[in-house]
Amino acid sequence: MSVSSGWGARRRIRRVLAVDPFDPFFLVIMGIAAGLRFWRLGAQSFWYDEFVTVQVASRRFGDLFDAIGHHEGSPPLYFLLSWGWLRIFGDSDVALRTLSTVAGVLTIPIAYLIARELGQPRRTRRVAALLVATNPLLIWYSQEARPYSLLVFLAAASLLWCARAANRGRWQDLLLWGLWSALALSTHYFALFFVAVEAAWILGAQRQQWRRLAMTCSLVGAVGLATVPLALQQRSTGQQKWIAAWPLAVRLKEAGRAALLGPGAPSEALWLPAAALVAIAPLILLVKGERSERHPATVLTAVAGAAIALPLIVSLGRDHFLGRNVIASVVPLLVATGIGLGARRAGWLGATAIAGLVVLSTAIVFAVETNPDLQKPNWRSVAEVLKRGTDNRVVVVNNHAVLGRPLLRYLPSSRELNGVDAVQVREIDLLIHKPITVRCDWFVGRDCGLIFLGGQLHKGLTSSFTLAGQNAVGNFTVARYRSRGVVTLRRSQIATNEFGESLVLVLPS
Repeated sequence: MSVSSGWGARRRIRRVLAVDPFDPFFLVIMGIAAGLRFWRLGAQSFWYDEFVTVQVASRRFGDLFDAIGHHEGSPPLYFLLSWGWLRIFGDSDVALRTLSTVAGVLTIPIAYLIARELGQPRRTRRVAALLVATNPLLIWYSQEARPYSLLVFLAAASLLWCARAANRGRWQDLLLWGLWSALALSTHYFALFFVAVEAAWILGAQRQQWRRLAMTCSLVGAVGLATVPLALQQRSTGQQKWIAAWPLAVRLKEAGRAALLGPGAPSEALWLPAAALVAIAPLILLVKGERSERHPATVLTAVAGAAIALPLIVSLGRDHFLGRNVIASVVPLLVATGIGLGARRAGWLGATAIAGLVVLSTAIVFAVETNPDLQKPNWRSVAEVLKRGTDNRVVVVNNHAVLGRPLLRYLPSSRELNGVDAVQVREIDLLIHKPITVRCDWFVGRDCGLIFLGGQLHKGLTSSFTLAGQNAVGNFTVARYRSRGVVTLRRSQIATNEFGESLVLVLPS
């Protein structure tokens, strides 16, 4: 190969990457993003939803779709990828979460490219990438074995090619937008609203391309229609009914707060300074912004806002609105904020707001990673305590006990006692969760959300079993009851379902 052709190949590679790969500051941002997402990736135990992920992904491929239909509420793409990922990298907590982590890191250059496609200078692209890299909500879901980080990445890629199709009107950009949109829709049903708003953007910018847009949308729609039978099967299980039981105002408040602070912020009071720092962006654009800055920021905000509003408008009595279901809107909102704070005439005010947001976000991430009260329940440590005891033991979790099923992962030799079998019992370990006073996001599997767990020993057992001791482990207490001899018991004699389904685990002798 000649020198000239070699340089030509390098230029082509740079055009394909289009991320200024030799920009040292961008490489630093990527390092920050990767560091915050991989740091202590396996430190927290799986919560219930992650436990379901591994239960589904562990099935034989022939049983995979049936498991998704009966145990999940999302389309199949993430679980198909997890199925393959598990067989390549293993089923450890770190391995299973790494799929989300990689998707989270790859979202950073996409945010940079979105700002670039919207005509923003390198300074503004860096700001947008940095805000996405340090956002606590995106970092939280980059460390979770669930579809949301993948959804963010695919929706961001869809947004990038949407902007390219709107700007250039090229057939290949429309096709790539359709591809990324179809993948996003195959990951989460709420991606439909995001994609619909993007289609409206493209149509408004390239009306002469409506036939091509209609063809592309028909292809995306075909993918959506293919998921309908699965969606109907999932709906029939009633798994998502619990969402509507919470007042919509509470869920909206949690969604807004989490977008700024993440689910694990140590103090609710941090919401005000975070909101004030973000509010500086539209203020700068209004007072000092140029049209080349105001217009793209407005479009991005409109796309994100419409993708949040649409599911509220068309809920049709099946209200499934949750902050994590509209997480695809976070990237366009952060890029719009970056355009405002990185505006050419933002000056010291923009720089101060950028520094404030990055410092606050990073401090929240560090607080979450080092404070167990802000994390998911520590089932791993609870399991270590439960492993120590006499033979013929059962573990009882009363009240909403489905949330305690991750114990099956960390007590691999245990089994769940059904309603038919009887078991010989000498010791009963009753798991009780102690209420904690920190602010809690109820919908993301945090430890503080387990106030539903707990209860008392079944009344029929108080004459045979006496309290032998208590072991505190984090925010849990293991109350250990023993009898003088071995007693044969059925599930109904061990647990009470007074406040919801109970869980009884039989530990190996």
